[in-house]
Amino acid sequence: MRLAAEELKKLLIKRGMLLFIVLMLALKLGLALTTAPPPLFQTQQLQNQYQEQIAALMGPLTAEKRQQLLSAKSRLDDSDSRIEEAFEEFAAAKINSQQLDEVTAAETDVQIARPLSEHLYQQYEYVAADPTNRYFVDPVGWSAILASEQPDYLLVLAVIVLSVLVFSGEDKSGMAALNLTATKGRMRLAALKLGITGLVCLLLVGGCLLIDVVQAARAGSLFGFGFPIQSIPFFALSTASISLGSLLFQMFWLRLLGACLLSALVLLVYLCSRSTIAALCSGLAYALVPLFVCGSSGALFWLPLPAAYLVGSGFYRGTDGVLMDDGSTVYVFQAVPGARSAALVPIGILLIVLMLAVCVWRFLAAQKRGAHDGVD
Repeated sequence: MRLAAEELKKLLIKRGMLLFIVLMLALKLGLALTTAPPPLFQTQQLQNQYQEQIAALMGPLTAEKRQQLLSAKSRLDDSDSRIEEAFEEFAAAKINSQQLDEVTAAETDVQIARPLSEHLYQQYEYVAADPTNRYFVDPVGWSAILASEQPDYLLVLAVIVLSVLVFSGEDKSGMAALNLTATKGRMRLAALKLGITGLVCLLLVGGCLLIDVVQAARAGSLFGFGFPIQSIPFFALSTASISLGSLLFQMFWLRLLGACLLSALVLLVYLCSRSTIAALCSGLAYALVPLFVCGSSGALFWLPLPAAYLVGSGFYRGTDGVLMDDGSTVYVFQAVPGARSAALVPIGILLIVLMLAVCVWRFLAAQKRGAHDGVD
């Protein structure tokens, strides 16, 4: 317990890991509170009306909801017809400008609400295309948290930096010499460091996801945890039979897996090279290069890479393609088969275990060579 307390104090306090975590999460929270997706409508009145109406529509499509939305669409079409007819009569000199103004004034409320009516009708058409798997839901909030095609770059940077700090300066701390004569002590020290690293990854991923939830809740409603993921257009073609709440839970574990995989590589490179620069550059390359190479085609999610787990959403998307004029199909996104997607999780865990095993071996070997020849 004493060794654990000393190691926690050294890593979290003396090396500034705790301060770095707090500052990083504070920065992310500040960005979340000061930035938000653009509103759906230009006026606050329409935005408020949308929130009220989508709250009433939440859930599966029913005959009552269908009739309500079809009636609203009919009223808008009738209004357009009356205005068009009035302009035609005015052009034919059948009515004067005052009568034209009276007709357009009577339709003002319906026309002002046009963006709202059209948006709700588009949502109705989307849900009606597959009412079994698509429910009415406010897609803005859920899309903000689940439909990202990029990882959290602040999280990536934090994991890399904090992983480098775990073994850096070990000879200066005096711990290398202290544990030089005790194999059991060296093993305990290595296990403590790796355990603290895992705890740090857990705190970072959990904190970042919690802030993402706060930001998404500000952007739109997060009601509908039990609704199918196909309720969000981003997952329209998905074949996964899970709910939005389950997806959010699984995304947490996928991001934690990605963070741990990235951290394990950084630890391994640092222990093998004894170079902070090499560890930082390798971590950034390992995390970011696959994103630029694979793009948004879906190829990223066919490999056990940190970026794939940190993004996460691509494992649940369906194959999306564009039909060309010559009859061929150009695939915008190629879905990962369910069996392969499920296999990538244990493969990722296995890679972490193997890299950490090598890390422990390198650390113990460095300790045995003596404090001055150990890990710097």
